[in-house]
Amino acid sequence: MAIRFPGRDIHLRNIPQEFFVFWNTEFLTCINPELGRESMLVLPQDAIITEEKLTKYLLVLLPKDDKSQFLARSAYTLDNWQQLEQDLRTQVLTQPAELIETNRYGEKYAIRARLRGSNSVELKILTIWIVTNGIARFVTLVPDKGANL
Repeated sequence: MAIRFPGRDIHLRNIPQEFFVFWNTEFLTCINPELGRESMLVLPQDAIITEEKLTKYLLVLLPKDDKSQFLARSAYTLDNWQQLEQDLRTQVLTQPAELIETNRYGEKYAIRARLRGSNSVELKILTIWIVTNGIARFVTLVPDKGANL
């Protein structure tokens, strides 16, 4: 199922059919009728993804919790960090985000997705986003090992 959402198509393959779906000016929201509350939504495609997060963290070889080698499997490197940013917007932010925590910093969401690089290698990823005062920001990306959040 796909929904046309202000300027883009949203593919709802991860949203159960029994959920109620509605949108306001910023977010597509899904309500779980069993819980009676927001369960998933689609974050805005213009969410903040800082260059530094990509070029000084994700795409740099780190001694601990390195993600650069994982991302390199799909041809993401420091030389093409803009492609990773674009792919996060077009391949990840089009997927439903699951609310996992509300804390003093805002609402934390997880998006599970498949990220296909320029070499057509597909990575299963889990991304974390935070929404504060209506502004969504990218926090991190890790390989998706299918664990519960």
